[in-house]
Amino acid sequence: MTAAGTFDRFDIERANAAEHIGFGGGIHVCIGAPLARIELEASLRTLVEQAPRLELAAEPRRNPAFVIWGLQAVHLELHSKTQRSTSLTAR
Repeated sequence: MTAAGTFDRFDIERANAAEHIGFGGGIHVCIGAPLARIELEASLRTLVEQAPRLELAAEPRRNPAFVIWGLQAVHLELHSKTQRSTSLTAR
């Protein structure tokens, strides 16, 4: 098993499937959700293009809050096209 643990593949039947990061629904849907989705798609596309070998350096830490799900930190190791290795912490 890698440092990625259960984060290294997509599994819709995983035990913590309800703990996803979502935008609400109905009258409570986030007004910024469409923009956030566009920004995420552009960011991920650029990241994959610039660092095709992206690996988790440690298990992501989740925010323990009950109402607002999310991640506190994601520690990544980037291997760029020039094969340099860089550590990155996203918060």
